[in-house]
Amino acid sequence: MKDYYRRIREVPILQVAEALGIAVRKDKKALCPFHGDKDPSLAFKGNRFHCFGCMEKGSPIDLVMKIKDLGLEEASEWIGSRFRIFPPDKGSPARSRSRKTPASPLPEKKIALPGAITAASPPGKEVLPAYFDVYEKTIALLPSSGAIAYLEGRGIPRDTAAGYMIRIVEDPGKVLAGLLERFSLELLLSSGVVRKKKDGSPTLQWGEGWIIFPFIGRDGLEAGQIVFLQGRNPLPDGIPKYMELAGGFPRPLYWTAKGMGAPEDGELYLCEGIIDALSAEEMGSPAVAVLGTSALSDTIIRTLLPYRLKILADKDPAGGKFAKEASGRIKEMGGWASVVHLPDGVKDGNEFLLQKIDRKGGRK
Repeated sequence: MKDYYRRIREVPILQVAEALGIAVRKDKKALCPFHGDKDPSLAFKGNRFHCFGCMEKGSPIDLVMKIKDLGLEEASEWIGSRFRIFPPDKGSPARSRSRKTPASPLPEKKIALPGAITAASPPGKEVLPAYFDVYEKTIALLPSSGAIAYLEGRGIPRDTAAGYMIRIVEDPGKVLAGLLERFSLELLLSSGVVRKKKDGSPTLQWGEGWIIFPFIGRDGLEAGQIVFLQGRNPLPDGIPKYMELAGGFPRPLYWTAKGMGAPEDGELYLCEGIIDALSAEEMGSPAVAVLGTSALSDTIIRTLLPYRLKILADKDPAGGKFAKEASGRIKEMGGWASVVHLPDGVKDGNEFLLQKIDRKGGRK
């Protein structure tokens, strides 16, 4: 863990400040967020900050701890999730050995792309910067242990689950109370984290046991911020299977670490869901998840056009429809795509990962 915290502290503090929304001038000074600053008195030097007004100072971790009101572990996780620095793997030795084996690429089959199929994305609410703190606090109030155990059962190792800040809802009432201590009910309702029950009383959007996946923004004001939350029902046949923010927000892309770092003109796996995207990443492939065909708006497709897309869909009628519609619309807009052909008996990308782990003896 010492090496993990060292790497966190070595993240350039100017990049951390930018992710926190601090506007730093060319002379490496900014208005201090810790007191009523009118003339920039916050200075950055030697990967540390120092305010000559209120005398606050420290490392990148200290800056996040003070601004976000987080502890050491939470602040380190906040930085790590945005700059892709994960804590050391605490999984079993067998799992660790299996992950050191270089992953072979997923099998693929190029197909002739069909004609254009249009499917307009439904209008949705705008995600406002004021919501970012709500989403971040929601994640901070949720424990990780149950989510990590769930994902390890799906072949996703502990360090990956921790690095992506994946959480579980254990006590919805306690989370709601914690949010109300910091935010107004009006803001919580408009952010989609809280909804009203039939009797008019507020409740957390997700119930006990739900696995929560935060989405990290990539560009502009959203860069490094939690911009969306999706919940997954932990019960195999639970209905609904997924539940997102209340209120009809547009569904963004879910980028994996390798996906964010993929070069333009490079390969990028376009997956039908988050677990499949994380599975592709565990097998060494950069990936991004789209939350259904309806989420493939023209804006999202334009974001994906620079890449050579490999569509990894479930091996069922719905997955076949997703692959066909996605490839058709990507072609219509001038992009390139091929469809991954999974082996017989494998229903999706996550099952393919689990079979690979079993063959390598990684599961005992």
